[in-house]
Amino acid sequence: YQYDGEWKPAMQKIISIKVKTANGYDTKTFRALFTHHGPVMAKRNGHYITVRHDNRDMNGLIQSWLRTKAGSFADFKKTMDIGANPSNNTVYADAEGNIAYWHGNFMPRRDTNYDWSQPVDGTTSATEWKGFHPVNETVHLYNPPNGWLQNCNSTPFTVAGNNSPKRKDYPAYMAPDGENYRGLNAVRILSKAPKDFT
Repeated sequence: YQYDGEWKPAMQKIISIKVKTANGYDTKTFRALFTHHGPVMAKRNGHYITVRHDNRDMNGLIQSWLRTKAGSFADFKKTMDIGANPSNNTVYADAEGNIAYWHGNFMPRRDTNYDWSQPVDGTTSATEWKGFHPVNETVHLYNPPNGWLQNCNSTPFTVAGNNSPKRKDYPAYMAPDGENYRGLNAVRILSKAPKDFT
């Protein structure tokens, strides 16, 4: 494959998996190709599509386990500093009245000249990750003054109504999620709730 004007060899793996049949199981063997970005997932219009994702790191599992053992808000925030949660929004609440929201927390730093909501050209180093955002740079919110949070797997920019993080404060690639009707309805209901509502 071509990268920064040079040709590089793709890595090849022969993968065997068991496939259930009417008579038990057969073994299916196929060839998989990998670039330094990850596996080749498809071919579209003569171009191979690869996916870069950090889903082989044990830190995600460790972070998930440590979150269940946190004894305080400070302890919980320390687990989020591991930065290994690539896809899940996290909502926190405790007996002391703390509430918090993190919009994922594994966030690669990317070149903002590209539209990361679309596939990008993997043949150039310009689209490589430029390290990772620390948690304090990712979309998050602690103890908003309205006293509530909602998370309906929609935009984080309405997680606390008017007290939500502001889209202009973050790169577009960090939270491209749109709004959904569950989020709109949650904000509508919670915005009218009395202050002591739980």
